[in-house]
Amino acid sequence: MSIKKILFSVCLSCLVIISYSQNNDAAINIDPPVQTERVKDLNPSPGFVKHKVAKGEWLEKIAAKYKTKPKKIYKDNPKMLKQKYLRPGQIIVVRPGRKYFA
Repeated sequence: MSIKKILFSVCLSCLVIISYSQNNDAAINIDPPVQTERVKDLNPSPGFVKHKVAKGEWLEKIAAKYKTKPKKIYKDNPKMLKQKYLRPGQIIVVRPGRKYFA
């Protein structure tokens, strides 16, 4: 079996290392696929932050934390207009004000 056939038959997710000796003998080392950890991205896009509502928080308090106004939080979260209260564990999108980053 030639080296080309061996390389073709190797899974694409594996790392293949071929080393040649002085007499053109090839040694093939196959490493298992690298496991990557998926990290949950909490930020939807640059300029926005996802905030998880904690018990006892209200909209004005969250707005003050991010140096913005409650009206702007409502604008970024149209579903909140139908709600009467914030629920603990609810995730809202906040666009922090300029002073937040200073």
